[in-house]
Order: sequence, then C-alpha cells, then structure tokens
Amino acid sequence: MKKFDLTDWVRVAMYAALYTALTIVFAPISYYSIQFRISNALLAAVFLDPAAIFGVTFGLIIAGLYGGLGVFDFLVIPILSIPMYYMVWRYCKNYWQAVLVATIFDVLVIGPIVFSLIGLSWYLGSFWLSLGDLGVWVILGYPLYKGLRKIYKQRGISDK
Repeated sequence: MKKFDLTDWVRVAMYAALYTALTIVFAPISYYSIQFRISNALLAAVFLDPAAIFGVTFGLIIAGLYGGLGVFDFLVIPILSIPMYYMVWRYCKNYWQAVLVATIFDVLVIGPIVFSLIGLSWYLGSFWLSLGDLGVWVILGYPLYKGLRKIYKQRGISDK
C-alpha cells in the first residue's frame, strides 16, 4: 500500500462525512433492532479504496454518538469493524466475497453485541441485522460498487 497523500486524506474525510450524514439523516432506520442502514452501502468503497477503511470507521464513531448504545456504538463497534474492513479491502477478490465476509461479521460479532445490549435474542437480532445489511449491500451497494469501480480505475485509486 502506498503512503497516504493529501487526496487520500480528503477521501477519508469525504467517506466519514457521507457515512455520518446518511446514518443520522436516516436515523429511524439506522439504529436499534431492525436496521436498513443506507450508509452501509459504503462497503463498496471499502472494497475498492483503503481510504474508505478509515473514513467509514470515523463515520461509525461519529454516527455512534447519536446511537442509543453509548460507548458500544461509538467505540467498540468501530474498533471491531476495522479488521473486517481490512479483510474486505485486502483479501476479497470480488464484491460478493466482500458481502459474504461482512455478513458473517454481522452474524458473529455485531449482532450478538448489539442485541444482547438491547435485551433481544442475539441470534434473531443477528438475523434481522444481517438481512437489513444484505438488502443495503445488494440494492444500493452493488450499483455504487459498479459506478465507483469505473471511476476509481480511471483515476488509479483501485485496480479491482
């Protein structure tokens, strides 16, 4: 991975602002038991651009301040998400592998934490969380991936 330059850090800020804004604007469907977090479509950017790893993580932290789970929303979940984002960017060969990795992460890590904190069954909660994220990744994330892939290849940001 090349050293980050100013344009990379600008993209980090852009991803963080976009993730935060989309999560907060669509707060009624972004938090709690049944989520359709539109900002999670940025998994497409994480797959293509290492700057998105940092940007989406910062966005998670800021958006977590508005969630109802306190320190878990703005600290624990973002920290636990970093290895998943890295795996998506570094090891996944196509977008659908990225979706599979992120879904497994939802089921095994995020779902049990979130739903045990709000007092719901973690396995049922993991199911609903994963279903919402899968919907976002298929309906919004895949078209975003297709568009970003073309632009990022032209600009030399990604070779995927």
